[in-house]
Amino acid sequence: VVTVQQPAMATYARQMLEALDWPTDQDANEESEYYHLIDLEKVAAMGQSCGGAQVLGVAHDPRIKTCMIFNSGIGEMSMSGASKKSLANLHPPMLYINGGTADVAYNNANGDWGRIADCIPVVKISTLDGHHGTYYEAHAGAFAVVARMWMNWQLKGQVGDSALFMNDEYEKAFYPQWTFERKNW
Repeated sequence: VVTVQQPAMATYARQMLEALDWPTDQDANEESEYYHLIDLEKVAAMGQSCGGAQVLGVAHDPRIKTCMIFNSGIGEMSMSGASKKSLANLHPPMLYINGGTADVAYNNANGDWGRIADCIPVVKISTLDGHHGTYYEAHAGAFAVVARMWMNWQLKGQVGDSALFMNDEYEKAFYPQWTFERKNW
């Protein structure tokens, strides 16, 4: 019996931008079936844990219109193409959602919160769900609802969905165990 060692799967922040290059190129290519059919004004970058750090590493790209950082933050680390210096290059509205004090990335998210420039709109939500959030629940649970509402608001202009992020009474009614913070709105 021969055992073959599978290589570890690794992803890199630059792959997010490479993936965005393809639709950008297709939209500009007159010979593409997607020529002028892709709305490049509605691009979000999102990542969970190490993927959230990768988002911070590419969030400077002007094609990205909003970012969602799930159970992640850079804090004092350098990882996945990001460091605390990356926070100076942010431009789009940002959403951080973390699993509260049980989340290994909780302190990193809080560190980022303090370093994000006063011109960047940001919402930070802390839950009681730990590092894996609600992903193990049916349809990814409340984290998926939050992601959908954020994208509806930020990319589709559905202002009603902003209530989850901007209205204290709405937040308390639907997510009384969660802590919401916002700045620069």
